[in-house]
Amino acid sequence: MNPAAEPLILLVDDDAGLRLMLRTTLESAGFRVEEAGNCAAGLTAWERLQPDLLLLDVLMPDGDGYEVCRRVRNSTAGRNLPIVMVTGLDDTDSINRAFESGATDFITKPIHWAMVGHRLRYILRASQALTELKRSEARIDYLANRDAITGLANRNLLGDRLGVALAHNKRLHGRLAVLLIDLDRFKTINDSIGHGFGDKLLGIIAERIAACVRDEDTVSRLGGDEFAVLLPSIHGMSDVINLAERILARVAEACDIDGQLLRVSASIGISLFPDDGDSGDALLKNADAAMYLAKESGRNNYQFYTAELNTRALERLTLESRLRQAIEGGELELYYQPQISAASGTLSGVEALIRWRSPELGLVAPMRFIPLAEETGLILPIGEWTIRRTCRQIKDWQAAGLPAIRVAVNISAVQFQQRNFTKLLRQLLLEADIGGSNLELELTESMVMRDLDSVIATLHELKALGLNLAIDDFGTGYSSLNYLRRMPIDVLKIDQSFVRAMHIDPASLAIVEAIIALAKALELECIAEGVETEAELALLQNLRCEMVQGYYYARPMPAEEFQAWYLGRFGTG
Repeated sequence: MNPAAEPLILLVDDDAGLRLMLRTTLESAGFRVEEAGNCAAGLTAWERLQPDLLLLDVLMPDGDGYEVCRRVRNSTAGRNLPIVMVTGLDDTDSINRAFESGATDFITKPIHWAMVGHRLRYILRASQALTELKRSEARIDYLANRDAITGLANRNLLGDRLGVALAHNKRLHGRLAVLLIDLDRFKTINDSIGHGFGDKLLGIIAERIAACVRDEDTVSRLGGDEFAVLLPSIHGMSDVINLAERILARVAEACDIDGQLLRVSASIGISLFPDDGDSGDALLKNADAAMYLAKESGRNNYQFYTAELNTRALERLTLESRLRQAIEGGELELYYQPQISAASGTLSGVEALIRWRSPELGLVAPMRFIPLAEETGLILPIGEWTIRRTCRQIKDWQAAGLPAIRVAVNISAVQFQQRNFTKLLRQLLLEADIGGSNLELELTESMVMRDLDSVIATLHELKALGLNLAIDDFGTGYSSLNYLRRMPIDVLKIDQSFVRAMHIDPASLAIVEAIIALAKALELECIAEGVETEAELALLQNLRCEMVQGYYYARPMPAEEFQAWYLGRFGTG
């Protein structure tokens, strides 16, 4: 629709009298109207005028409106065009045929002249809103299989292609290889020079790895500084060795980023089918184990997975044993990171983040122990402790004079799938004597997409407790409007990878814009994570993102430190 002019309606009807009355009525209602007296003229006029709405009579001398509707709807230009057909009041067959032909709606004869303008304007607005939603969904779906920073395949797309390659090689008794590539000491670069610099480095490395492979190979960024290469067919070990050596050499070349020269190296782990596993998960896991062996062997080298490779497995067993002791010994802590209104700078909520303070290992980040906890089932006692401690902390803050603060807690798939999960939450809320509105549960897209009907039922049970529900890291999974329409979700959280890349990557900016627009269209709150700079905050404010979270305002902090931070910033009012 042209925003500079009133909507243009093309009226196609063989009854000149009816056309005159419709034209007069619609022009009085503020529309522009063009006419055609038969099907052929109507199609010619549609192609020439490209109207905002097509109003079609059902029966005309040279054909019928159904065929016109079908031809327009099947064209690229007419795919989203509102098409309204004029039928008899009791002509059910015509109405059914109209919808089968692709009509958006219908108007019955005799025409209600006082209402026809309002009806068509409503149809136009509804169609435009639906088109915008479809565009947002299409943009998110298109980018769902691509890494925002590098443009490479992401883990989802790699998994799909690995599954296809495995099926092909199992059928033909072929071989394939998976290479897992991890940059050495990349975290030091991010911490010392900044994430913006690190993201540019990742882009350069991604291009270099991609330049080393064949057209049929897949290069993927799995996250952080970790890449994977799938060779869907190999003739011998030399294919894999030559590629690994090319990648190591290219990665080691100096990188010129904003006039600063930097050299990095990589460690590569390699697994082969059928030698090292017959599933995608097994091959990736074994390539990961081989990659850690490459790091232990001095970095900047490659290692093949072997059956004797048990060092990493032994370390995991040790970590699991210490984690069990940590749960029983009170070594777990909660840190709290504020969520701030982007417009007013006031506190909107807090996210509770778990930490493990080990006497032997020091402060252990959740990325190191949460995946292990999920694999071993330890996530259940950890998750219950996290929610119980959060509820008590909310009550403690209230007793200290702080206003009601909404605290978000991450929920794992294992927790969510417990049969008694809703009952447990009800019990913990009663124990702490707080309302459900004080607590927010953060779920991932992959979690809510499993067994959709069961998930929706559980979510409605949780909403009945008054809880807020958020989708965390939105945009990184299989984002779909279909499940959002059906689920009682309150908040969408934009993943920090998109936020950090907004200024340098148009695709990331497009995703952020689309998610914010989608949240507004569905009347959901929207939180951008990982906001670290004033420039990121300003851009998000311009995009009208409601809330932000990140180091720009505050790092995660212990409860006492958060209370002092809050009182120092906002006082007791």
